[in-house]
Amino acid sequence: MPLANDPQHDGDDMMQEFAAAASDLDLRLEDAALLVGQPIGALISCDAGEPIVHVKPPKHPPKPPSDDLVHQIVVDWETFDPDDILATWDRYAIQPHTMVLTNEWIGAVERKMLEEGIQTESYRKRREEYPSYSPRRVTIENLRIVYTGAAQAVATYRFEEHFKNGKVLAANSLLILMMNRHGEWKIGMYSKHI
Repeated sequence: MPLANDPQHDGDDMMQEFAAAASDLDLRLEDAALLVGQPIGALISCDAGEPIVHVKPPKHPPKPPSDDLVHQIVVDWETFDPDDILATWDRYAIQPHTMVLTNEWIGAVERKMLEEGIQTESYRKRREEYPSYSPRRVTIENLRIVYTGAAQAVATYRFEEHFKNGKVLAANSLLILMMNRHGEWKIGMYSKHI
């Protein structure tokens, strides 16, 4: 997947590079109809050299959160008022956190980037193109939670939002939550595939 603002790679180049590098591995795509069970996500691993986000683990091993807590974080994150984006980010996300957007972008997101981003013409146009209701009309379905340790959880779900102009935005989403050293559950990675 290309890194943020990387003009050197597009999706086709990356797929060809992956196919060449993985040619001796027995990897293949399967028709989704042939899969047994209900997959809740996919994992792609690559050597990026340095981690994008460094997280200090809590001093004492915590108990995993309840499903209700993770569910509430997902709901709050996905239904925040767009005018409160900075406050929501401060409350729920690790600084910085990693964001992956549908085959477009992957990178670390810091508060300064958001502050600058919400002042841009493209952000204003997007808000006009997708005018939110207040409160937002969001549906979260098929929420699955997997605890990957006492201080980490992965949530996958289907997101759908209806807008004032009749448009609908639907996506498959993934959050990786981590407990910080203060014992707060925060989003360390967010991915939305539209």
